[in-house]
Amino acid sequence: MSDQLCSMKIVTSFGEVCEFSEEINKSEFNAAKVNLGLFGIIYSLTFRVQPMYNLRMTDIFIPANEWLNNPYNIKNLLESSDGISIAYWPFNGFNLSDPNPLDSNRDRVGIKNWIRTDEPVNFTQQQLEQLHETQKHDVFQQYKLISSNLQNPDAIPNITATLFGSFGNASTVFQAPDAIHFVASEESAKFDFVEIGFKVDPDFSNVAAEFSYVIQTIYEFARKGKFPLNYVADFRIIKSTEALLSFTFNQDPEILYCLMDFVSISGTPYYEEFTQLLAQRYFDKYKAKPHWGKKWEFIPKVESYLSDVLSNQIKQFEKVRAKYDPYKIFFDNKSLQDIFSRTLDS
Repeated sequence: MSDQLCSMKIVTSFGEVCEFSEEINKSEFNAAKVNLGLFGIIYSLTFRVQPMYNLRMTDIFIPANEWLNNPYNIKNLLESSDGISIAYWPFNGFNLSDPNPLDSNRDRVGIKNWIRTDEPVNFTQQQLEQLHETQKHDVFQQYKLISSNLQNPDAIPNITATLFGSFGNASTVFQAPDAIHFVASEESAKFDFVEIGFKVDPDFSNVAAEFSYVIQTIYEFARKGKFPLNYVADFRIIKSTEALLSFTFNQDPEILYCLMDFVSISGTPYYEEFTQLLAQRYFDKYKAKPHWGKKWEFIPKVESYLSDVLSNQIKQFEKVRAKYDPYKIFFDNKSLQDIFSRTLDS
C-alpha cells in the first residue's frame, strides 16, 4: 500500500502542515511512507489510481503435500498471475471414521490467483452486496462455533474440517477492488493475527519448505493436545519497497518477500506459543520481520531483535523524524521507544 502513495501531508509538532513526496525529497518520503505515527498527525494521502479493470479470481484445492513438494508450483503460478494467495485450513482432511483421523496427508491447500481480464463481471452490484452480507453471516457463524469450543480443543479438528467442506473450486470475474478484498469483514468476529515477512529464495524453495513446516508444527502441537491454529494460515508474495521501516524493505526493487499469516479466534489457547516458535524460526533463518500493525509485542526479546535487524534503517529514519518532531511529542509508544533507544543509544 505504501508504494501506491504519491504524496502525503502531515501536521508536525510545530503545528505546520508538511508535504512529503518523491519529487520534494525522496529520502524523506521513504521515511514518511511508513512513519508509525512518529512524524505527526497524517492530514491527507494522495494515491496513484488507474482506470477500473476486472480480475478473474480462481480458487482450486489441491493435496498439500503434492503441491508444496515442488517449489516451482509457486514460482510458475506467480509468474502466470497478477497475484496469488495460498491458504491452509487446519486439519481439513480430518476423518472421524478413519483409524487415524488426524492425518496431514489428507489435507489440501487452497490456491487462489488473480488474472486481469476483459471479461464482464459475474455479479450485479445488488448481487455483490448480497454476497457480502452472506459472507459476513458465514464468518460470524464460524467464529461463534469455534469460539464456543475453545475449552474443548479436541473438537477443533472436526469443526475446521466441516467448515472446510463447504469450500469448492470456483472461478469468478470481479472488478479489481472486489477481487482483491474478496471477503467482507465482520467486525464482531475477533481474531488474533500475526504476520511475518521474509525474503524469497530465487527457486521459492524456502517458501514451500516453511509452509510445509507450519502444517507439520500444527500436527505436532495436536499430538500434545494443543490446537493453537483454528482458522487459517496463508501466505502471499509481494515485491520489496524502499519505505525505510517497512518489513519488506530492500533497495533492490526486484526482491520478493513472502508474507506468512497465522489467524486464530482471539483467546485461543497456545496461539502465542505457536506463533512465537514460528517467528523465532524465521528471525533466526531469514532475519524476518513482523508486520507492525498486527500482533508482535508478545514475542520474547522482539524489541532487541528488531533494534538489531533494523539498525541501519532506524538511523536513517531518525534523522528525518528528529527534524519534524525534535521534542518527541509523538514518540509515545513504549515498544518503539525501546527499539529505537537500543539502536540510537548504543
